[in-house]
Amino acid sequence: MSPGKIDTPHPRKKQVSSSESDEEEKKSPTTESADQKLLDIEEQKKLELEEAAPGKDATEHLFLGDFYSEETRDIVFYVQLPKTEQPIPEFKLANISLHYYNVITEKYDKVSTVCVVKRSPEIPIIQTRDYSLDLQINRLTAAAAMEEAQTKTDLNEAKKLVQTAIARLKLSISAADPFTQSLIADLQEILGDMKDKTSFQKVAVAKMAWKGDAHMKQRAAGNAGISYQNNAKQKMQMKAKEYSKSKK
Repeated sequence: MSPGKIDTPHPRKKQVSSSESDEEEKKSPTTESADQKLLDIEEQKKLELEEAAPGKDATEHLFLGDFYSEETRDIVFYVQLPKTEQPIPEFKLANISLHYYNVITEKYDKVSTVCVVKRSPEIPIIQTRDYSLDLQINRLTAAAAMEEAQTKTDLNEAKKLVQTAIARLKLSISAADPFTQSLIADLQEILGDMKDKTSFQKVAVAKMAWKGDAHMKQRAAGNAGISYQNNAKQKMQMKAKEYSKSKK
């Protein structure tokens, strides 16, 4: 379930011949819309997760790395549900457990939970995305746009990726949420650093690298990912600001 990139071609991906590849190179780099590019990134993530979980009883492991005090992680995953002919009040999706070493107790520990959903044989007329899930999808959309845009050599193509991400976040159900607003602000700041190719290469690319990483890991880094700051870091920043003022 790692979000890392796949080195070998996916069997469901279209294989392009050398002649087709030559034709693609002749096309403008902006032929494919930025919105489609972001959708392609999401689809690739689905394929990677699909490969990682080939069977309903398969056990998968996700390494989260070290956590600082008060840090949290939100893991978004895709599932495909079998068709049901009867209503099921509690359909079990997965058993999830977290194994970790507690540095306070100096012991290994484990917490577990079961994911369940309500199933119906008919598709609901009104379907609204869960608000908390929407926030996380917005986070991943912003991070994916930054990750992809920083690899582009064409400035206009990079701009379109960032502009499309901003548009999608503004249309989301959690658009007014302070967290989504902070994501939009980050993307707009980066867009402002794309005024020319020099600024893009010297400022925007570096900014997208550390801001995108901060949002992907949900970890504050500098002034990126303010929403992920724990109390200790907030207090430390306040002390730093007060110290700077006292020296003026």
